[in-house]
Amino acid sequence: MKCIVLAGGSGDRLWPLSRKNYPKQFIHIKENRSLFQETIARNIPFCEEFYIITSNRYANIVEGQLQVFQGLRYRCFYEEEGKKTAPAVAIACLCDNRSEDYLVVSTDHMIEGGDYKGAIAKGREYIPQGKIVCLGIPAWRFEPGYGYFRQVEERTEFRHSDMTEEIPAGEKWYYDTGILLFNGGDFLHELSRKSPALYAQIRECVDQLDTYERNVLVPGRLVEELEPVSIGRAVTSVSDKVLLLQADFNWRRIMTLESLDQYYHGEDSGRVIRNACENVSVMNEAAHQLVVANGLEDVIIVNTADAVYVSRKSEADQIKSIIRENYEKQQSYFDEGTVYYTPWGIKETIHYGDSCKVKKITIFPGKELSRHVHKLRTEHWSVISGVATIQLDEQMGEYGSGESISVPMGTPHQIANRGTEDLVVIEVSVGELEYGHGNDLTRLAGQSIVKTDCDEIVRMEPAFKDNLWGGTRLRDVYGKKCDYDIVAESWELSTHKAGQSIVATGKNKGLMLGEYINRFGRGILGWKCDPYERFPLLIKFIDSRESLSIQVHPGDDYALQKEDEYGKNELWYVVDCEPESYLYCGFSRDTDEAEVRRRIEDGTLTEILNKIPVKKGDSYFIENGTVHAIGPGVLICEIQQSSNVTYRLYDYQRRDKYGELRELHIDKAMEVTNFHEKDMEAAKTMECKYFSIEKSVFDGEVSFNLDDSSFRAFVVLEGGGQVSCGEESLVYRPADCFFVPAGKKTVVFHGCGTVLKVQV
Repeated sequence: MKCIVLAGGSGDRLWPLSRKNYPKQFIHIKENRSLFQETIARNIPFCEEFYIITSNRYANIVEGQLQVFQGLRYRCFYEEEGKKTAPAVAIACLCDNRSEDYLVVSTDHMIEGGDYKGAIAKGREYIPQGKIVCLGIPAWRFEPGYGYFRQVEERTEFRHSDMTEEIPAGEKWYYDTGILLFNGGDFLHELSRKSPALYAQIRECVDQLDTYERNVLVPGRLVEELEPVSIGRAVTSVSDKVLLLQADFNWRRIMTLESLDQYYHGEDSGRVIRNACENVSVMNEAAHQLVVANGLEDVIIVNTADAVYVSRKSEADQIKSIIRENYEKQQSYFDEGTVYYTPWGIKETIHYGDSCKVKKITIFPGKELSRHVHKLRTEHWSVISGVATIQLDEQMGEYGSGESISVPMGTPHQIANRGTEDLVVIEVSVGELEYGHGNDLTRLAGQSIVKTDCDEIVRMEPAFKDNLWGGTRLRDVYGKKCDYDIVAESWELSTHKAGQSIVATGKNKGLMLGEYINRFGRGILGWKCDPYERFPLLIKFIDSRESLSIQVHPGDDYALQKEDEYGKNELWYVVDCEPESYLYCGFSRDTDEAEVRRRIEDGTLTEILNKIPVKKGDSYFIENGTVHAIGPGVLICEIQQSSNVTYRLYDYQRRDKYGELRELHIDKAMEVTNFHEKDMEAAKTMECKYFSIEKSVFDGEVSFNLDDSSFRAFVVLEGGGQVSCGEESLVYRPADCFFVPAGKKTVVFHGCGTVLKVQV
């Protein structure tokens, strides 16, 4: 199950604790961690990957606060323009397989006490029934800003409250906690059924997204026509697919200073003295300041390092209008606080004077500041913890805890953290300073001083596909970790946006392959890949319990022009098959478009295709333009161009679990199909202009001497043992895939087995 974390929202309701660019979900509320971090930690036991949806303004904060979760698998969807929860969740689901199960949570609530684990476990039981499960907490009255559910016979009703009022006698309503559980396909189907226009707009948006890397930007131009709508209104209101479950845990939303005060139970935080006060709450976030309240009644006081808010409790929520009315004059105080996240770490202002500024700088492991120079100020760095690698002009040195260095005005300099722990530095700037984060910094060109050693060899973790014709051998026999009912394909080596494989071993474990390549540069692919704009290959296993659709792939010219993708030439290697298994490859005689269209209509297309019996170990090249299909009972290793362009001609009138026919692409298929007779036989050599494949069968040891012309992929078909490259050694077993960056090196397999070596 994956967790969709809704982490949007502005920063005005909890001002001055929160700011526009540092909103409430990221401020430290509980024991020095944020609501966002609390949400991640709470759901790690249930979810293997997190999809985080938030504003693009908060990208640095998200990346910074995720540093504490070592090895966490996540993707971020950064919105330029928020459209509420229904479009956000639908976009995340459409970027994944329909068989994926999800837990959706918000970051504006606190859960403490009760049986949260039991509520999630109970909700999961109903996902296979096609239910969209909403967890609710019993409500005693309606309050502004909250959503509510109630069960009416077999249907669930939803409402949103804009005022405080009593719940009518005899009606039982529950707070909408914002916690949902569902299967992605079921959620999207219900959205398309209840809000078809919205669903169509969202699909069009997703088709244009760049999902190559882990961080996905959702541009405002793509969603500007979308209606901002909540899941409650778009999907779960008055629905027989929604199941309301009463949850048994303590839940509250942190929406305002008053709700935060209720969470603290009216207890003061920080250094506070109260004298002759009644119903007065003080939140003092300035560690070295004392707040004294005297003779006050029904007042809330919030003190931070750079701002103080004092209000009657009943009027505390007027801070939004106060900010709006005074924004132009005091924008810097409303937008920013003393804590500022950057791509490399955190800056925290400790002192600010006319000509002196003191900051605490935290640099995350493997990060560095750009090489730069100041013309109006000097700096002095004192290392508090960690080891700083500092380049001052042309001199490089390392400085540990207690050591310091001065940076004269006009001197180029750079600081980096090559270690595995946070580097903490106190920076004192003296000279002409600007308020906030603007300064006289001039960035200079220069090479990174952080060592980024590429792995010699890594095992890949695949992306899975759940096509309705698939089986379960990849999981049941080969041990692939996937909980789909059907595991039709595993994409072992892929950077394609339809499914990227993941680095599963080494120092960069958890990176998507595309992100891994970007981190170390395209040089790791070898010089043969220079002409390719994108990663050129895709390697997958295919398990066909039933026949695949009759289909065809275009060549490069057509695909690049029409689909903005490479064409698709592929090789099939038969890993295993049942008796009497077969493939369809090309026409058995010359034909034409008219006959093919007629046979698609009457269901006789297979009568004019080459039906080829197959056995284990056979391999076949499928050139673009060749009509083809895999028959039932075949396990294939497919090596292909990196493309997902498939035009279906015929699919046996099969329907999915929602009763819908799969889309056909007959007109496009006609434009690229080769209608001439095709003589098909098993390939004698496994190479073409796009890739070369070498098969090795060994018992004991086999070595491969590599060069810098191309990366290599090693696909294990049978056997087991150890594979090593340089000082790195990994265990291998059937259906493993290893990626080896280009370079002069030797890969050695110790053990036994059958291995395919693939290269450009």
